[in-house]
Amino acid sequence: MSYLLPTKLCLKCNKTLEIEQFYKAGKYRQKHCKPCYNEPRKKDNKIYKIGINTFSLEERKAITNDIQSGMKLKEVAKKNNISYQRLCRFKRRKLL
Repeated sequence: MSYLLPTKLCLKCNKTLEIEQFYKAGKYRQKHCKPCYNEPRKKDNKIYKIGINTFSLEERKAITNDIQSGMKLKEVAKKNNISYQRLCRFKRRKLL
């Protein structure tokens, strides 16, 4: 006696695949198979600079030196053209 495995049609590549080739979304399966679902994620391999890394090394050193010399954060922010809130966030997260 042979058992049939449940299958599903991928709406992107129009292939009929086993149900295990689809990610679950709640109690149902998604409409695109795993390779089609992951395809856009493979294309975008850019590394984005976020947070303190958006500044050059010289800018980071200047900001750190200003803070260590005893300048107030508002003065440092104004001098280096950074928002005060952003500078406070870096300080709170111990990035400076």
